[in-house]
Amino acid sequence: MNDDELSKLLAEIDAATPGAQVSASAAKSVPAPVHESRGGRLAFAALSAAALGGAGALFGLFLPIIGTISTGIGAAAGAFVVGLIAGPPRWFSR
Repeated sequence: MNDDELSKLLAEIDAATPGAQVSASAAKSVPAPVHESRGGRLAFAALSAAALGGAGALFGLFLPIIGTISTGIGAAAGAFVVGLIAGPPRWFSR
């Protein structure tokens, strides 16, 4: 959209809404929203692996046949892979 089209569109909006006055320079001065990401896919996967690996190790205490270490390692590896594939949720990146 070039400047002429933008000016025409703003003039039409001004004509349709008499109370609101919008100019082309005012529309251009509004900055675009910036998305700052503090957490990424790898960080989410690592935290998921740590949390679910610990939970898996605790759960492994109740399964003496499988064992604590192997259950924790399996849970951590699974959480890491799923975290890498799925990516972080919106609340993690805020």
